[in-house]
Amino acid sequence: MARTGADPAFTATFTTYSAERARLSWIRAAYLSAFALFGWRYILSPTLQPIRDALAERGGNRLPPLSFSSSGWNDDRRELWIVREPTDCQSLLSVWGREGIFLPLPFDNRGLGNLSRRLGGEAAAQVNFTFKGGTRSWPIGPEHGLDPPPVFKAAA
Repeated sequence: MARTGADPAFTATFTTYSAERARLSWIRAAYLSAFALFGWRYILSPTLQPIRDALAERGGNRLPPLSFSSSGWNDDRRELWIVREPTDCQSLLSVWGREGIFLPLPFDNRGLGNLSRRLGGEAAAQVNFTFKGGTRSWPIGPEHGLDPPPVFKAAA
């Protein structure tokens, strides 16, 4: 096959890895899994407004530490935990592979910063906890467990 003219060319722009954007991506994944589990009443709660602002890139909002990595977990691990102990760390834990992301439980109005401090996110680079609680099956579709069921009216 004969070639005519100049070789094709293209321009690529590479950006550097951003740990902050990667962390926000994991928080987005947890936010969406929490939405599937709990529904609109949870996801639109005032406590989660900083996450919505960060996802919309409004106000230069930097979220407190809410996630961790575990090298001992498999990349295909998917779990939702309701963390019950330690009592001060009660939260929803969304596990995506080796990443764990904590979110407040429904009706916990103490805020993301408070949750982060309770989990030790601002205390030291390495804090070990043993968490106890129950796992929920991974949602295969929207469960919206906190939303009232829709009411359908028969056509007259």
